[in-house]
Amino acid sequence: MARDNSSQSALKILVAEDSSSDVFIISRGLTEFDQRCRVTAVNDGEALLEALGLDSPGQALNVPDLIIIDLYMPKLYGLQALKVIKREPQLAGVPCIMISSYATASDRREAARLGAAGFFDKPESLADFRKNIRSIESILLRSDSRRADCHCGS
Repeated sequence: MARDNSSQSALKILVAEDSSSDVFIISRGLTEFDQRCRVTAVNDGEALLEALGLDSPGQALNVPDLIIIDLYMPKLYGLQALKVIKREPQLAGVPCIMISSYATASDRREAARLGAAGFFDKPESLADFRKNIRSIESILLRSDSRRADCHCGS
């Protein structure tokens, strides 16, 4: 299920997740999808906004290809972070995927209303995360922030 990436630049993915084991699973799954994938992880909502450059007005923004956001994070709730990200014109087109082990239907509706590209249950294992790769690929294909030639190899 690896991506054919011979002529493409590396995917820049920002993961906001406070569990190191979840970060490991997500990072490992993403690098299996694309070995050149560059995953940066932060462990709370404020650090997510800092990593994007949203903490200081006038600062150049870091625009990744994909952002994965834990719903329940310290310092800034995932939906609050999503709202801030989607208000920034340079980041509004970046697909954001929400993840949670305890999301309610209301959380999922609010994430969609705020512009989340998807909402996945947190993977308990690498095998669980692999089940989401096709959905993530589809989200990247629809995104204005990626080239139209993104595709998986056989």
